[in-house]
Amino acid sequence: MPTRTPGDRGWIEARCRVLVENALDLIFTIDQGGTCTFFNRRVEHATGRRLADLTGLHVTELVTEEQRDHVWRQCQRALGGEDLGPFEFEVSGCAPGARRTLEVALRPVFDGPVIVAVDAIARDVTSRNALEAAMRHEQKMNAVSRLAAGVAHDFNNLLGVILGHVEATAPMTEHQPALQPAVDSIRAAAERAASLTGHLLVLSQRQVVQPRVIDLNQVVASGRPLLERLVGDRITLALQLAADVGPVRADAAQLRQVVANLAINAQAAMPGGGRVTFATNNVDIDEATALARPTVPPGRYVVLTVSDTGVGIDPAALEWIFEPFFSTKASRAAGLGLSTVYTIVHQCGGTIDVESRRGNGTAFRLYFPRLAAPAPPPDPEPVASGGSETVLLVEDERDLREILTQLLASRGYAVVAAATAAECLEACRRLAAPPRLLVSDVVLPGMGGRELATDLVARYPSMHVLFISGYTDDAALLESVQRGAQFLQKPFGLQDFAARVRDILDDIQGNSSPAD
Repeated sequence: MPTRTPGDRGWIEARCRVLVENALDLIFTIDQGGTCTFFNRRVEHATGRRLADLTGLHVTELVTEEQRDHVWRQCQRALGGEDLGPFEFEVSGCAPGARRTLEVALRPVFDGPVIVAVDAIARDVTSRNALEAAMRHEQKMNAVSRLAAGVAHDFNNLLGVILGHVEATAPMTEHQPALQPAVDSIRAAAERAASLTGHLLVLSQRQVVQPRVIDLNQVVASGRPLLERLVGDRITLALQLAADVGPVRADAAQLRQVVANLAINAQAAMPGGGRVTFATNNVDIDEATALARPTVPPGRYVVLTVSDTGVGIDPAALEWIFEPFFSTKASRAAGLGLSTVYTIVHQCGGTIDVESRRGNGTAFRLYFPRLAAPAPPPDPEPVASGGSETVLLVEDERDLREILTQLLASRGYAVVAAATAAECLEACRRLAAPPRLLVSDVVLPGMGGRELATDLVARYPSMHVLFISGYTDDAALLESVQRGAQFLQKPFGLQDFAARVRDILDDIQGNSSPAD
């Protein structure tokens, strides 16, 4: 029997057949009636169906129902003589949750002048599309981050001015009660605006997070008065807090934001009234349980479950509910609530599981890693007393600088106020005694707050530093805060600010400097 040699027709045909069968792309042929007459074995991998079951099918039976007309029109164009560049379609028959997307090009097959079939070369682009979607999501989050960076500093300064004047005006309403509704309305509007900015900062991950070991029960229980106001009179609020829940490591202010956002979400789901329940318990997830609940990895957790008796969430919306600005409500601002919850929980190392059915309510389960050490007792209420120490105040927003200067001066402090770091350094040359505290915005014209603090602490080693800012992307500052440096997020109440100043000067919160 003669041996085939390279160049023989038979040898070439055999090699082409091997190449086609082993190609990473999907290759198949469609006759003039649309019947698939040939497939290479790669098609089995993409469709999850055997070659024996595929051969002889009409091409439209390979694709999802909503795309059949489009795919058949493309095939007819190729049968008419056109070379068609790549277009996408989803293959049918895959297992649930395993939909595959193919990118296919069509070429007519000629027998002399007659077109007898169409060759299709397709590529599985499911993973590529998922990566592109992830990149688009990242770009969207970066856009949100830039938005937050652009507005948070100036906006939070303005909110600080508004809230400062509201707080300063409050005593006047005792003698002029007619002013009280207006003052309350201004305060409520400013607090809502501050909350919205806080959502943006969380999403952009430019909010300074100060995690500590806390008792989740205490965070939920202490927020009950606020929760009752948020859900309203027609909704019953129930707390079912297990006494033995372990501690978690998180930022208490952020967890209060999580609890409030979930309460608002539940209230919107029950326009006619109902019941919302906040429950906590310990849960241990082993390997077997994690397989049945793939969104939650194995581990020891404290679980916060927020359930309502509302209208539920449409299944089509479940995969989008944590997207920024996605909302089923008329108010688009509400779309920031659940995305903020998602970001905060994941920053804590936790995860979220959602269960919902139309007409049967919704349950959000928030899993926080459980610690072994007990949580410390809650901090005492701040006491805004005064003193006589010298305080450096550097704030470029004039109105806020004046409010804080008046506040500190009214409590007996010797205040040296400046709009820039350069002004502050110049003023320090005229001081008779070293300052005890620097209060500085982080974002300043010219030299920033952290650089100023580093310079001044080198001159005055016993001086403490309190940074104030509406946002920061200063990685070194964030690291300093995580090590225990002092930071106060704008906007803040005047009493909170005065109490923090006194605490630092009294070394109540330690004497580590953020500029070391």
